[in-house]
Parts: sequence; C-alpha cells; structure tokens
Amino acid sequence: MKALKLALFGALMVVGGYANAGLIFQAGSYAYYEDDSGLEWVYASPCAGVGGCGSDVTLIDGFRFASELDWTTSFADVSELVAAFDLNNYNSAVCASAYFGSGYSHCDPTDVTSGYVWGAPVGIAANLATSQGGAAETFLVRGQAAVSNPIPEPATLFTLALGLLAMRLRKKA
Repeated sequence: MKALKLALFGALMVVGGYANAGLIFQAGSYAYYEDDSGLEWVYASPCAGVGGCGSDVTLIDGFRFASELDWTTSFADVSELVAAFDLNNYNSAVCASAYFGSGYSHCDPTDVTSGYVWGAPVGIAANLATSQGGAAETFLVRGQAAVSNPIPEPATLFTLALGLLAMRLRKKA
C-alpha cells in the first residue's frame, strides 16, 4: 500500500510539472508569447520604448510597458526570455517592430541575449545601464500579472482522480 501511495505521489509531481508551458501565438501582424500566468508578451522594437533610436514605440492593442512585477512573474532571468521567444533560433516572425511603429522593421536578438532589455529589472537586463539605454530591445506586455500561480487544470483533475482512488482504496482496507 505504501508503494502505491509513493507511486501516485510521484506521478502527481511529474504531471504537475508539465502543466506550465508558454506558447507563441500569431495575431495578424505580430506574434506574441503567452506565459503560464496569462500575460501576453510581444517583441516590439530594437530600440528603447521611449526616446530610443529617434522614435517611440506605439502602445496599441492593449499592450503596455511592463512593470517589474510583470517581468519577474514571467521570467526569472534573461535566459527564460530568450527561450520564450526562441531567440537562439531566431525567426523574424517574432519581431513586431514594424507593427508597433518603432521606425524599424527588424529586431536584434543578440542584444537581448546580451541583456540589453529596455525597462527590465537587473537579472533580466544585464545591468541598470543596459535596461535604460536607447539601444536596448523593447518588449511589451498585455494583461495583469497574477498575484499567485493559478492551479493548472490537468494537474487539478489528476489530483481529484487520485483522491477518489485513495478514498476507494481506504474504504476497502
């Protein structure tokens, strides 16, 4: 019986760990990344959002500049941002700079991997200077950062099934 409980607990931990994955979506003129908290991110410009490279980013479709809470809810460090947009295998479809009116139609993923991320806290940005520099890459966010992590639905259903099985086994014993 103890072995069965341990096996069920192990299965629950494995299933719960796979339930939180972000996805890239295509929305007409741009692609965006949706994280597991429901925030939607777009790679908006190869320059700072305000005052960078001579043209400000246009905030449209509900996108806004990210707060520190938005950044830290979605990404622990720059490597998670790079992975979310798959910037090591860069596809220009993830760059929405032409749509957000930055004056450019390209993005510079190597700047992101080096920590040049406008408005991001240190840890995502390499340092304060790279976070506030005019040539730092701009990402915009849409939605509200969740205060706590939502319970992933597949893991919730699996937990319910395990609980019902445990109650049935206990009743038989």
